[in-house]
Amino acid sequence: MVGKSLVLTAALSPAAFVGMLALLPLLRDAFLHGIGFGQVLFAFLALSLALSATFTTGIVMGRQAVRWYAAVNIAYPVAPALLLVAILGGLGPSVKTAIAVYLGASLIQSIGFTIAAVRVNAANTEAAPVSYRRLLRYGLPFYPGRLTGYFSYRIDAYLIAYLILDPSAPLG
Repeated sequence: MVGKSLVLTAALSPAAFVGMLALLPLLRDAFLHGIGFGQVLFAFLALSLALSATFTTGIVMGRQAVRWYAAVNIAYPVAPALLLVAILGGLGPSVKTAIAVYLGASLIQSIGFTIAAVRVNAANTEAAPVSYRRLLRYGLPFYPGRLTGYFSYRIDAYLIAYLILDPSAPLG
């Protein structure tokens, strides 16, 4: 089942990336002006990681592995704080540093849920084969919640970036 979730992620990521490229001019005009095209693309690498985490989260929740779910969700907010301290020393305060921290935290979350899904599946002895369609129908509804949570945590930064003239300037 975890293999199928990775295949679905690989299949859907290019379409999501093309959609992001189509929306990029609108986003750059709205509030991403002043941030380089390369930096925006670098940040959108997290799209595939979030999609992978969505499907593996669906597996973990479907198997009712609450401890694994809680463990990964506890590690996810702690990871950016630790990464920020570690990376700030090397890269210094910049947009690149913030993007690197976000990608690192997303990678930790994606790997955490993948490990959890593998372990949960290995422990389940009565696992019946699951079709791609069933996995997609079960896992994809988790994605809007993940996006909503992402934007609700960061809405203040987006509003400030929208209101100031140079969004790449320090927000403080």
